Amino acid sequence: TPLRVKMVTAVLALVAIALAVISIAGISVLRNYLIGQADNTLQSSTQEADNQVRHYLQGGSQGPGPGNAYIFWIPAGGQPQTVMEPFSGVSSTAGSIPTAQPLPAPQIPDSTAWLTTAANDGHAVTLPGQSGGYRWRVLVQAVQVGTLNGNGSGGGSFTPGYVIVALNVTSLYNTISQLTSLDLIVSAMLLLVILVVGIAVVRASLRPL
Repeated sequence: TPLRVKMVTAVLALVAIALAVISIAGISVLRNYLIGQADNTLQSSTQEADNQVRHYLQGGSQGPGPGNAYIFWIPAGGQPQTVMEPFSGVSSTAGSIPTAQPLPAPQIPDSTAWLTTAANDGHAVTLPGQSGGYRWRVLVQAVQVGTLNGNGSGGGSFTPGYVIVALNVTSLYNTISQLTSLDLIVSAMLLLVILVVGIAVVRASLRPL
């Protein structure tokens, strides 16, 4: 193998490694920061979610969720029940009346083992949406929801189950994906420039030899 080929290849390899390390580190820091912000929002909304579930179990109606969040209630051994759901800003037209559409819900596993593990872990997880390419940050909590008697005089009961809060983080993951694509394009262009310049420099430098 000619010496100039070895030199250009070594330079390209070192630059490619450096670009990869910088890109991975930068994207990881940004992702952790954005995910951390979403998790803080989830943690701060757990009390409100518990109140909404208690209201729902006492006969309250289902309504629009706070911001971009779903709230689910899963009784022990039961199926997920939607307590509150967010609606998209895009409206569909039913006749002449525009109607808002709920966002596609996250794909929550119906396995009791998964719910128990997620609740005991205490950390949010990312789940895909049922359609539309949505991504949701989901926090599961095992709770005992207290409900009053019908006359509101107290002496109610406690219902075991799981309260799930799901925050829409689709735009967050889209931002990370766009940044990753931009890094790949810029890195490829930079490597191409270094290849062209490196070949010219190495040839000029080795010509006397």
